[in-house]
Amino acid sequence: MFSIIIVDYNTIEKTLKYIQSIKQAVSNNQLVNYVVIQNGDANKSSTYLNTHCVYINEIYKDENGRTIERYNSDDIEFIYCNANENLGYAKGNNLGAKIAKKLFNDEFIVISNNDLIFEEQLDLIAIKQLFDSRPDISIVGPKVVGLKNDAQTPHKKMSALIRLILWQYLMTLGIKKFRNKLDDIIRTESDTECDWVTGCFFYVRSDDFFECGGFDENTFLYYEEPILSARIKGKTYFYINQKVIHNHSQTIKKNLSNVKNNKYCFDSGFYYYKTYTNTSKIVLHLSKATFYICSFLSRIKYTIMKAAKNLYEEHFKNKHN
Repeated sequence: MFSIIIVDYNTIEKTLKYIQSIKQAVSNNQLVNYVVIQNGDANKSSTYLNTHCVYINEIYKDENGRTIERYNSDDIEFIYCNANENLGYAKGNNLGAKIAKKLFNDEFIVISNNDLIFEEQLDLIAIKQLFDSRPDISIVGPKVVGLKNDAQTPHKKMSALIRLILWQYLMTLGIKKFRNKLDDIIRTESDTECDWVTGCFFYVRSDDFFECGGFDENTFLYYEEPILSARIKGKTYFYINQKVIHNHSQTIKKNLSNVKNNKYCFDSGFYYYKTYTNTSKIVLHLSKATFYICSFLSRIKYTIMKAAKNLYEEHFKNKHN
């Protein structure tokens, strides 16, 4: 009934522990199938799998020569595929969904990170009933909060003028207070339709997902969720009665520099507003100029701060010699 897709990047041990946590949170594991896509080091992951899991069989090779295999970890079977490259979020999840459709053809797909904590039962029957009662809905997202109980979803539309221009200046200047007031999160304590839900964990109707072509693979990281909501035929819905805790972006922070991370974010945002909204060319050109100006200012700020730190450390060292 539900295929859970997890795109991993060099954290296979964490992913397998996460699958165990899902097993404990779901009342009926007969409803769930697991597909793991490895975007990272194949040798490192294979070594761990061969040491800690039971290899069952090779199922097939896809058109790109990727091997799809079945493993068992602590009585949970899962499908594993090494992507042979870092496909990013969109391509990685599309690959997982394609494998799940071929092997299981489940009614629903669950897109999931491996950094979530479940303090409550995952009632999948309630999710199916919600989809069945609302055929106009394509995507359902639960209540997602951070470690400090800060809301991370649902989201409303925000103009490119605010998102790509004003936010850039506020981040560069370090004015978090005003930036937080301009966020796109809907503060609500009830179910509601919304523009999009966070991509760390959500449910999507499988037929609708494949009908729209899945995630737009022109993005590598960021903005995949609003783009999917814009592409898919049905509505996006926030479901308050299910809660997950998200330890936000630990893999991203660990593996990407701030400069590269910011570039991915801007490029995906620019693509989204250019392709899926009616944003004017003037605003788009201004957003590009803003990004390069802010990137330059950030480098200057970093250089000054680094120099000041070195001077302070040298002064402290000389003082105590």
